Amino acid sequence: MIAVSLSAKVAASFAKPAAVELSSLFAIRSGVADAARELELLRVFLRFADSRRGTDALTAAWINQVRAAAFELEDVADEYSFLSGQGFIRDCGNFGAWFALSRRLRKARARLRELSAAKEQYRILPADTSVPRLVQSRGDVADISVKVAEMAHFLGEEEIVGFGAHRRLLVEWLTKDAESRRTLVAVWGMGGVGKTTLVTNVYKEVAESCHFDCAAWVSVSKNFTREDLLRRVFKELHRNIDGVVPRDVDDMSYHSLVKALQGLLSEKRYLVLLDDVWNADAWEDADMECPRHLEDWALKILDKCCGLPLAIVSVGNLLALKEKTEFAWKNVHDSLVWDETTDQGQGVGQVSSILNLSIDDLPYHLKRCFLYCSIYPEDFFIKRKILIRMWMAEGYVEGKKHATMEDVADDYLNQLVQRSLLQAVMKNEFGRAKRFQIHDLIRELIVSRSAKEGLMVFSKCTAEFKTNSNVRHLILDRCVSGNFPTPNMTSVRSFHAFKTDLDASLLSRFRLLTVLNLWYTAINKLPSAVTNLLNLHYLGLRSTLIEELPQEVGRLHKLQTLDAKWSMVHSLPSSITKLKGLRHLILFRRHDAEFTFPGKAVVLPDGMKNLTCLQTLKYIEADEKVIISLGSLRQMRSLELYGVHESSLVHLPSSISKMSHLICLGIVSRDANVQLNLDSFSPPPLKLQKLTLKGTLIRCKLPSWFDCLSSLMELRLHSSELKEDSIRLLSSLPRLFDLSLWDAYKEKKMTFSEGGFPVLRRLRLEGLRSLAHLEFQKGSLVALQKLMLRQCAELIEIPQGIENLIHLENLELFEMPNELTRKIQEGQESGGDHQNYEHTTIVKVIQVHDGRWFEKKIDTNLCTLPKQGI
Repeated sequence: MIAVSLSAKVAASFAKPAAVELSSLFAIRSGVADAARELELLRVFLRFADSRRGTDALTAAWINQVRAAAFELEDVADEYSFLSGQGFIRDCGNFGAWFALSRRLRKARARLRELSAAKEQYRILPADTSVPRLVQSRGDVADISVKVAEMAHFLGEEEIVGFGAHRRLLVEWLTKDAESRRTLVAVWGMGGVGKTTLVTNVYKEVAESCHFDCAAWVSVSKNFTREDLLRRVFKELHRNIDGVVPRDVDDMSYHSLVKALQGLLSEKRYLVLLDDVWNADAWEDADMECPRHLEDWALKILDKCCGLPLAIVSVGNLLALKEKTEFAWKNVHDSLVWDETTDQGQGVGQVSSILNLSIDDLPYHLKRCFLYCSIYPEDFFIKRKILIRMWMAEGYVEGKKHATMEDVADDYLNQLVQRSLLQAVMKNEFGRAKRFQIHDLIRELIVSRSAKEGLMVFSKCTAEFKTNSNVRHLILDRCVSGNFPTPNMTSVRSFHAFKTDLDASLLSRFRLLTVLNLWYTAINKLPSAVTNLLNLHYLGLRSTLIEELPQEVGRLHKLQTLDAKWSMVHSLPSSITKLKGLRHLILFRRHDAEFTFPGKAVVLPDGMKNLTCLQTLKYIEADEKVIISLGSLRQMRSLELYGVHESSLVHLPSSISKMSHLICLGIVSRDANVQLNLDSFSPPPLKLQKLTLKGTLIRCKLPSWFDCLSSLMELRLHSSELKEDSIRLLSSLPRLFDLSLWDAYKEKKMTFSEGGFPVLRRLRLEGLRSLAHLEFQKGSLVALQKLMLRQCAELIEIPQGIENLIHLENLELFEMPNELTRKIQEGQESGGDHQNYEHTTIVKVIQVHDGRWFEKKIDTNLCTLPKQGI
């Protein structure tokens, strides 16, 4: 793992070369780069040799020695990075350190060359030397096929000969019939006869004609999944229709993709070309079923799973990625071996074997990311964004063109979920997985495997360290202060403390730390020695009692993430503006140690305009200087502003309009007297997916550009004093599925008209003091699943037309008038056996007495409730 990731770390270390004179003197810079290239040559071999580690003692010993050599090279690279970050004057004083580093490098490279020679001397071979050649040859064929298909798009009609009759026949079939029905036209033949060239030429002509409303050209290839195929069809159709692709398409499930395609193509005449289809069964999605010729192997594999669901799911996901050949499935079957002495009743050995196989089958970049998840305690809810930022800090995320590292890491997470190695347990407002968990058995397995990579976990114990252990990742989970000796801690790259009674002096003993994550640790001061951690990329102080940051925090030039949410930090030192590589700054302080809600925003110093890499900035006090400086932060994607007032609003539109990537925005006014004038946004933030506004809107109306927010999914309005015309404007937003109005509506009547809010799933009406009549017309809110009515004191009648909410699953009444809850309960009791009706809704009634919550649930059918007049 360390061997294949060192190259990226070296590249990052050398991105901003400092002390070039000294490092060149000792040839350190070039020497480490050469060593990284030597390790890169071993990458493919190591990947296959690693699969024999459990059955071949010689191979296992050799791999362990390569790992040790790679650790030493990583130490040299990180030490180089550390020394280079101290400045030239201090570097001259560290002449001896540079000399020692040069000597370590020479020894490490010599050791690597010895190990490479030993591989040949002792004939250490991969598990199956024929596999790489087989994969390579198939890859070459696939590459050629793709290149031929791409060339077909650029051939002119005069360059295509011999297909005149076929071409005329295809055009006639596609254009002669204007009936509203689906038709399948198949073009088949042996490879290389010109199918793609012919069909692509016809497609270009027909797709550009007036016969079809939209068209898509998609290559299927031999190995595909139906979700991926539908996703690519959906993207191509969207590009053809409106020139853009929805941002959340990569997060859609199979069910969501089908419904989205149905909605997109409804009432349209469309043309979809599926190229490079290898098997007629692909038309029926037969890839989700077991091929007949593999049924015997499937039964044998199933028998080895001993009926254990976790094993069945894991091996099933593994087989889905394999070729549908007896050779491939037999290899999977033969790999499912375990110690015969294992307790077969518990099935631990069997499951561990299968899960090990699933982990070994991961690409190396996914494997290292997945093993890193072993830092989390048992039953811990893993936060998506935090995990992604840690992966980035560790150098595990490979950059790609036209995609941020955050987007790439998000794709890594999705792949691990698809393989059932991570479980998505909670989704955010956009339907994207927000929290993950690891099955206990999988966690035990990866903790054991990660120990070989230098990860050490201390859980619920007194922490004591061995002075000779080469620990790379140190985790203290609910530990009490123990005997902390003074070992050499320079090997530690990430330190995580979860609810641990921590001696803060320990933090001064780390030298080359990359990630420092303190979570619920009871320390109130961060030692100034932390500012000497010049390689630090991630600093997490979430939910701690730390009140302030060291004044010299600006020395941490490589810091990417500073997360102090729910800490006691109330302001930032001025040196924070020197952190020009900072990407995520998350601040939200709590009132006291007891987590009294709500929290408070944090004051920023002058000079924030220097932080041009910032993508996330929340939750901050937005005075006039801060808002002006925001105009320089053009990479911003998520911004939360608090304490906004009229004088600062003058500059806000200009700053926001420069943030072309902004998708989440929160604006909270200083008090109820502030008038939010947002009309002058030009251009408006059209990519917004999530918007929160707290404050009175000028003229009690939404800004005129609001109907252009076609990507908006979640909207929260507080104290807006809207009128009914604003509700009509919101009802036309095509992707809005979560709407909260909190003391944001001033009229007595609210009507949801037919056809309005076509995809809204959650509606929250809270603190609407004047609202006395609520009406849902037939055909409105057709997708609504949850309705929350909270503290609407005048709403004593059952909403008119509530039975029209045909998909409503949950109705929550929080401190609503007793008259309303009584009428709903009486209607349920008099409605007979509601199970005879097609749909029932769970009604949750919550009342508060003497500071205590009392909850009651009622299963009811909305059709049985008494109808109310106007």
